[in-house]
This record gives sequence, C-alpha cells and structure tokens, in this order.
Amino acid sequence: MSFWREREFRRIIIVFLIAKLFVVAIAVGTQFAVPAELVHTEKITDNIFLNPFAQYDSTAYLNIAENGYNTNFGGGNYHWYPLYPLLIRSLGFVGYPLAAFLISNIASFLAVTILYLLVRDELGKHHAYKTLLYTMLFPTAFYFTMMYTESLFLFLSASVFYFAKKENWLAVGVFGFLVALTRMQGILLIVPALIIYLRSIGFKMNISSIKKLNRNILFLALIPLGILTFMAYELAITGDALIQFKSAVLFGKYLTWPWAGFEQAIMAMANDTTLINLAYHVYNLFITISFIALVYISYKKLKIEYAAYFGLSVLIILLSSNLFGASRYFLLAFPAFMTLSLIGNRNRTVKYGIIALYAIFIVLSAGFVVLHVTERASFSFLYTPLF
Repeated sequence: MSFWREREFRRIIIVFLIAKLFVVAIAVGTQFAVPAELVHTEKITDNIFLNPFAQYDSTAYLNIAENGYNTNFGGGNYHWYPLYPLLIRSLGFVGYPLAAFLISNIASFLAVTILYLLVRDELGKHHAYKTLLYTMLFPTAFYFTMMYTESLFLFLSASVFYFAKKENWLAVGVFGFLVALTRMQGILLIVPALIIYLRSIGFKMNISSIKKLNRNILFLALIPLGILTFMAYELAITGDALIQFKSAVLFGKYLTWPWAGFEQAIMAMANDTTLINLAYHVYNLFITISFIALVYISYKKLKIEYAAYFGLSVLIILLSSNLFGASRYFLLAFPAFMTLSLIGNRNRTVKYGIIALYAIFIVLSAGFVVLHVTERASFSFLYTPLF
C-alpha cells in the first residue's frame, strides 16, 4: 500500500474526485435546468439523485438484475453480459439503482488504482499520472460514473495485465473469466495474457520450446470459458446458445466491414443539416482516425502485448455497425492513453496540442453528460430559452 504515499497517486485521486463531482453536479443539475418537455429521460427510480445515472443501457442491466433474461425488454435483453447485473442483484437489498451506482463508482476507483500500479511499473510514476489524467478527462469518461459496465470492465481488464506482469496466472485466469462475463470484448484479453505468459517462460517459435509450457497455461483458458459459460447459460434458458448475437441485431449491433462505419458517418454528414449533429459526426470521425493512428504509435512505443490488445480493440469497434458510440468504446482501450502520455513527453508542439485538445474535451464532456441524462439525440435544446 506504499503507493498511497506517492505524490502522483494522490494527485490523480484528487482529479478522480473532481471529475466525479463534475459529472454528478451536471447530471443532477440537468434535471432542474432543462425544461421538462425537452427531457426524454426514462424514470427508472423516484430518487432524483440516482435517476440521471440510469439511462439507455443502464435500464437493461437493471431489468436483468430484477427480472433475469427475458423477451419483454425490447424483444430481448440477451446480449447484455451477466456479471454487472449479477453484482447488482447481490446488493439488491439496498435497492437495484443504488446498488448499480455504488458498484460502478467503487469499480472506477479500483480501476484507477490498478491502472496506476500497472502503468507505474511499466512506464514510471509520471506516465502513470498522465495516462490516468488523459483517461479521466476523455469526453466519454462520464460513463465511469453512470450505471454502466465501463468501470468494471476497465478494472478487470487492467487487472489481467497487472497480474500477468506479476506472473500470477491463477489471478489472471480469474480476472479474465470475470471480464469475459462483463462484455464480449473481454475475450480479447486472451491475446495479451498469452503473449506475456510465453515471454515469461522464454518461449521461442520452435519445437523444443513446447517443453517449456507448463500447467499455468491452463489458467488462461478461463478467459474464453467466461463467454462459453454465458452461452451455455443462455442455451439452458432459451435453447439457443447464439441468442445474444440475434438479440444484438435487434438493437442495431452487428458485424460489418471495417470501412462501413466511415461510409455511414460520411453519408450522415452529407445528409444531416443540423450544425450540432454535423459536429458530432466530425467528432466521431476525428476520434476514430486518431485512435487508429495511436495504434500504430503504440506499436512503436509500447510492448507488443499492449499494442496487440489496443489494435484488436480498435478492430472490433471498426467491425461494428457504426461509429456513433465509438468514443465510448475507445475509452476502455487504456494503451491509447499510455501512448498519449509518451508522445507529448519531448515534443512541445505535441504537448501543447494535447493540452488544447483536452480543454475542448472538458467542454464536450459537460455537453455529453447533459445529452446522456436527457436522452436527447442532439444539442437542439441549447437553442431553446430555458426561462
């Protein structure tokens, strides 16, 4: 626990708390500032504090926690993964919305802690601080406060890396199993875990190296076992092991060619005459192209396990049906922020460019929180007098 005495860690905890207060203040305040006729917020609870944090996917997780997997939620809630709703149900005695809020925010603190330790050991304290600073000030970082799986997924995925670096393969398997029960992308952790394992035993690409493999590699099999367990459960309750994929299609989530999202975004820009919506499409394209560039840079500056995980994470996003929620998913690709902490280290132009960009990001964060809480498709309410 000596890291508690480190100045960089204490500074990042201060940023963490300020960021939380920023999101909470805007989310709760939005209910009073925005006219009721412009708010589409679904009332999940009568608690005026908790309701702003229970929108969109949050309603699915709360529904699963309370009612299990069923066809009554938009035709089926089968593609939302079970760990988060299971945790909510386990703390249901305090109320499902409160349990969901507590789990997300406790997990976000744990994520900050484990990610700090991981990056500190890999790149040093200074870069650990900058990595977390860039993560928490990213425009979609407000999801760490909402009733979503972002906090839980980041905590578990960073833990897989951390314990792999410590060569604690049982812990890697356990955290890998849990992360694969949190989101489908959790299966990707098998790649960096395997890379680190093979390096730890001095494995080379030849026949003689096969003798170096030991029973620890079996712990890595727990990662894909997470998804297989979920599929087996859905097979048992529905008779269809693939129902999660069919359910996802109902909500517009399906695999496509990696360039299809770009084509859709460009078409939306050409057809959408609303200035704010046009700006949002530009933002998504900018973020996507930037993260693709960061994948290449990460290959140059980080160890291969980080670059591989980052690259696969971006590829999965590009294979999805559109880029509209891309920056939410990029938020969890923490090697991107590790890379960002490195590229501005010596070049002053890049350094000040990142600072300017993040100044814009903070403003965007406030707007995104309002949009999320009100479930608005655009910023059009900003053009309506509030009084």
